Amino acid sequence: MKTMAAFGLLVAASSATLADTVSVTLQGSVAFNGIPEGPLTFVQEGDSTKVTFELDSDNFFDVLPGDLRNYTIDSDSFFLNFAESIGVDLAPDTEAYFTIVDGFPVSDGFILSTSRTSPGGVPLSLPPNQLGFDLGYEGTTLDSLDILDALGTYEFAGLTRFNFTLWQRFPDNVVMEIDFSSMVIESTSCIADIDGDGELTLFDFLAFQNLFDAGDLAADFDGDGSLTLFDFLEFQNAFDAGCE
Repeated sequence: MKTMAAFGLLVAASSATLADTVSVTLQGSVAFNGIPEGPLTFVQEGDSTKVTFELDSDNFFDVLPGDLRNYTIDSDSFFLNFAESIGVDLAPDTEAYFTIVDGFPVSDGFILSTSRTSPGGVPLSLPPNQLGFDLGYEGTTLDSLDILDALGTYEFAGLTRFNFTLWQRFPDNVVMEIDFSSMVIESTSCIADIDGDGELTLFDFLAFQNLFDAGDLAADFDGDGSLTLFDFLEFQNAFDAGCE
């Protein structure tokens, strides 16, 4: 359950709006650990599990547009942590994707994989371990493939399927099972900081004005697809709200 705050041609795409940095946090607890060697053998049943990573809302590929969208994960931001004590990164030089599936009316969901076209997993810095993650919800859960429309908390309730495992060599060779508890998708960007200097100043107003005058839909702050007085009001509200 979400609470608010056939694969083929790849089509590169980008949003008309200003890009946001989006943080994704996956949480659960270890149900079974059968890893025979290495640091992960010390992970205990019941240990908390947290996966965190970031992505750019504009950095994506559509697969059969309207069905799947692959967002490229910032590999340096990826971290898997057990009981706040044992940590694992992505394997070096890994290009991994966080995929949104909008399968109305059948099933919506989220996939973590190195493939743009199917579930699988992502290799970890402790080979041969790979992390598999795949969630499914009812087909009315997501409104679109835009990750900014998917911001919120997703819980165990309402799941139609889930896979949260570590595996070795092939996906069916599961060496660790993790009980899923929640996933949080949130924007870490300050949308009113248009010039990107980390502060809200007069220059952000000037930058917004320039975008608006140029007809750039990055100034479409109310998201209605056109540039109007309401975009000025929405920008003013965002500016007044400030940045944490």
